[in-house]
Amino acid sequence: MDVKLSKKNIRVIMLLLLFTFSIFRFDVVSKIITDIFFILTPFLIGAVMALIVNLPMSFMENKLRFFSRSKFLLSLRRPICLTVSLLLVLAVIVALFVIIIPEVTRAIERLIAVIPGALKSLMDWISEQSIKLHSNIEFIELPSQSDVRQYIDDAIKFILGGIGSSTVIITSAASVFMDFVIGVVFAVYLLYSKENIRVGFRTITGTYLKPKVALKAQKLANISIKTFSDFMGGQIIQSIISALLTWIVLAVFQIPYSTLIAMLVFITAFIPLFGPYISGVAGAILIFSIDGGLVPWFLLLFLVIQQISGSVIYPRIMRNAINLPSVWVLVSVTVGGGFMGIVGMLFFVPLVAILYQIVLEDIAARKSQKMKAKTVSHV
Repeated sequence: MDVKLSKKNIRVIMLLLLFTFSIFRFDVVSKIITDIFFILTPFLIGAVMALIVNLPMSFMENKLRFFSRSKFLLSLRRPICLTVSLLLVLAVIVALFVIIIPEVTRAIERLIAVIPGALKSLMDWISEQSIKLHSNIEFIELPSQSDVRQYIDDAIKFILGGIGSSTVIITSAASVFMDFVIGVVFAVYLLYSKENIRVGFRTITGTYLKPKVALKAQKLANISIKTFSDFMGGQIIQSIISALLTWIVLAVFQIPYSTLIAMLVFITAFIPLFGPYISGVAGAILIFSIDGGLVPWFLLLFLVIQQISGSVIYPRIMRNAINLPSVWVLVSVTVGGGFMGIVGMLFFVPLVAILYQIVLEDIAARKSQKMKAKTVSHV
């Protein structure tokens, strides 16, 4: 009893020391965590890719019965279904970027041509208002017309310089591409050998861990796989529905770039909370490059679409996927985005949902034990 108590005290002391070190040297801890996630980024991408590809692959393996006619066809079921599913997902990704990148490039070119004229009109308006204010309120020191023009010129240079520097971002895409390639290879390995990986995990946990701990580890693995799969499946369905709804509404009202904005909605819908804002701002900029007067109407329609998607469609789809309050979604998106950017936003929501479910189950188990103890004591 004393030995167990001393071990427990040592664990508590170690956890307190670790917690204290994390608080006072948060910069060091944060850098270590960021570096670890940076190293693991290709494998996390592969895990996400595996969850996505597994959806059509599992569907084909369960529905295509002709593979069961012979042992030879049965041996080909996994390679064929995996290859077709992977090619399908990659084809969708490539098609999105093949359509989006040229359209965005042309929109940026038009935007560069529009911005100087729009800023000149803004400069003339500000100058006119400045003259009126000078004539009406003489005792207030206001910037002169030459100062206003200088401010506008500086703004033009800053904006055009920022747009021109986007080529640096494009060139840095090589590292992202390499992470994606490694992730695809890792995803293929996970999917092709998922039964063997599951059996190996059970064997290792059953061999090196105590029976209760091994069961908890296996249960945690099952919960994690189910939560991530349900989350990714729900996100894909919600993204498709939101994109189709956006395309239909914008096309009916003859808003330009309806197809491109719908594709942006499909992509950014995978970013919890902040995705609609990103696609909305991007769509407003694209429309502004053609007709600035349509921007308010677009924003109004887009707001209505997002309200329908967020309040009606999303809760129904994700009801059985993750059981996570909105405040924890916000926390997980913020923390995940800080560590790993967009991938972190997508990864941390189901991760926090898993932790939240484990805590709820542990609380329920402890309450049940206390109730049983009270019942026994009364008896």
